[in-house]
Amino acid sequence: MNKSNKYLREWLTEVKEQGILINEPRTKWSDGTPAKYYSIKQKVAEYDISKGEFPINTLRPTAIKGGFHEIQWFYQKQSNKLSDLHPSVHSWWEDFVVNKNDPREDWHIGETYGAIVDKFELMIKLLNGLMGSPFSRRHQIDLWDYYSQISDPRALPPCVFLNMWSVEDWGTSRKLNLTLISRSMDALMTHSINPTQYTMFGMMICSHLRRHTRINYQMGKVLHIINDYHVYDRHYQFIDEVLSRDAELDFLQPNIELNVDKDFY
Repeated sequence: MNKSNKYLREWLTEVKEQGILINEPRTKWSDGTPAKYYSIKQKVAEYDISKGEFPINTLRPTAIKGGFHEIQWFYQKQSNKLSDLHPSVHSWWEDFVVNKNDPREDWHIGETYGAIVDKFELMIKLLNGLMGSPFSRRHQIDLWDYYSQISDPRALPPCVFLNMWSVEDWGTSRKLNLTLISRSMDALMTHSINPTQYTMFGMMICSHLRRHTRINYQMGKVLHIINDYHVYDRHYQFIDEVLSRDAELDFLQPNIELNVDKDFY
């Protein structure tokens, strides 16, 4: 069975049966109405990419290309400027622009995400660390920067804020494992996008390592920990629609492959 489908069915059912309605949320809809939501806590998903368990569900479309463009923006371009982001996903981020009084070409989302990667050279440190000391227990990118949140409080604190990496030696090859931490997940929107985009991120890192070390690196396990898994009140009606979809979809398993080994950049 498609594991992403399994988790989505189980967790949406739990939201229906046990979800706690948050009546006084911080966020508001564009019309000013409080964006109330139904919440469950501390969900954990595990996928073994080496066995083909990609975290792409088949119960609703997953914006795979858009997720990839975000990874490019955060970790390749290391930018907070919308002009550096692929136009197809501008609509995802326009609500988080902090300088809308400036010309549109200058819009940015504040000192967060790619700006933090650039500021602390986090991507360079991760790649160099994996090449120089692959079995270290210190391979991680933490986007949660307290100082930046104080100096730029308008910027959105990252939802998927921590990715940690470990390497296993399997003799003729090595597996790169990922532990991904989300403080918050909008269930119906990003259930698949976040783990899928970070799996692709890991595949890009494996490609870089293969190219520069001549060792066969492949993605191993992805462990995704979500602190708050929720459905907004205006989306709640769609839970039953997703859960009612044909069970045959649960046995479809989408897959992603990289065709060429390239430098990460």
